[in-house]
Amino acid sequence: MKLKPLEEEAEPWVYRDTLPDREAFIREFFDLFAALAAEIEIDTTHLSPEEVFARAVEELAAWSLP
Repeated sequence: MKLKPLEEEAEPWVYRDTLPDREAFIREFFDLFAALAAEIEIDTTHLSPEEVFARAVEELAAWSLP
């Protein structure tokens, strides 16, 4: 894990008192999230954010309700 540049940082953290920052949240819950099976996987290695979004929308269309 590394810190993001200041211009990329998100809003202040407000999860709960026992998890004062995002890093504490990740340490606490990483194993739980890693164990979840992903129904959709997108290799983002050579894709722009717009291309990732477009692929996600395509994949999610199959899961949407009629």
